[in-house]
Amino acid sequence: MIVLVAVLHVRFALVVVFVAAAVVAVYVELLLLSKINVNVHVRTIIAVSFDAYNASKYTVKYIQKHSTRIGRRPRQVNTLYKQLIVLME
Repeated sequence: MIVLVAVLHVRFALVVVFVAAAVVAVYVELLLLSKINVNVHVRTIIAVSFDAYNASKYTVKYIQKHSTRIGRRPRQVNTLYKQLIVLME
């Protein structure tokens, strides 16, 4: 249960980081390209936001995939511990 809560917090933090990175990228883009047409800015904002969304989506999927492995580790450790006790007896 503790591992699940930790994974959810990490997942949320990574999504926040990607969204913040997208906002910073858009802001820098607007500062650097302030002389170019507004349509270019709109396309850039949409592209950067979409990239950040995809990156956060794939990161969440990766964490979900590997969180099941994290959840299985205590059982494996318990099994190894029981085997060690049997060997020591």
